[in-house]
Amino acid sequence: MVKDNSLISFVFFVIGLILYSIYLFYDFKNQEGAGWWMREFGFAKREEAEDLNLTALLLGGSNVVYSLSAQQLDKSTNLQWYNFGLSSEAMSDPNYWGYISDTLTSKQRQNIDLIVYSGIQLLSNGYIRQRNLEDSNAWNQRPLGLIPNKPLYEVILNPKTIRVKRYYPLPLKKGDFDFNKMICPQKYKEAFVREENWSEAKSWIENQILAIQSLFTKAKIIFVIPSEFYGETYNLDFDRKFFKKVKLFIKNRFGDQIKVLIQPPYADKKLTCDARQHANENGRYWRTNNLSEFINLTN
Repeated sequence: MVKDNSLISFVFFVIGLILYSIYLFYDFKNQEGAGWWMREFGFAKREEAEDLNLTALLLGGSNVVYSLSAQQLDKSTNLQWYNFGLSSEAMSDPNYWGYISDTLTSKQRQNIDLIVYSGIQLLSNGYIRQRNLEDSNAWNQRPLGLIPNKPLYEVILNPKTIRVKRYYPLPLKKGDFDFNKMICPQKYKEAFVREENWSEAKSWIENQILAIQSLFTKAKIIFVIPSEFYGETYNLDFDRKFFKKVKLFIKNRFGDQIKVLIQPPYADKKLTCDARQHANENGRYWRTNNLSEFINLTN
């Protein structure tokens, strides 16, 4: 009798394990969230850039998506630009550089004369560590694991899958953001924040520059700190000291190879969209013009 009970328990255990494994695979394949439109946004840029003869690139996260214009830079410089900004900068640095490497052929990368990289990682405390721990892919989809993204009981209680609405519209020509299909509520809370862990900040700066240099061996690099809107929270003296240290580290590590541009804060919240680092169309023109003046002055 004891042996029979043990056998029955074992059979139920195996059946349960099989059913749980099936659910884990189902959950992995049916992840909800923004992944679908993030992927469409990134792949639309990949498809357009495939046949373009580019000589300069805008790289980074959503601050680049919203706040810099490749088409405007085409007109104000002697270079052919493309905006490869992605939402959340593809969730992690390996994801982003993997996307860039897969998107541009070796020949295309060798033809690039200038890289402008603009990341917000130094403008948020703990964001560097958060990205280092991220295990999702570039489109915010988690890998197959032992813990589902959505518990089974939630699926049983609410079996209908509601697709997340598109947030970013598909990009315009040259990868620029389409503000005609975006509402800018400007309802975010202003805040002035900087990365507090200097060791992690130095490591991040060095790794980003080395990644760019390995992908674009002939390109000059401009390392950009993007504009944000701080309102009354802004601490100018602290900011000057912080970025003086950033500039000194880059100079000591890379000499004069890397140009550094600290873009000024937005003077008015009306120049922004839905976050302090996201410009609206007018803010994009202003910030891109500031970058253009720097490029023409230093080249």
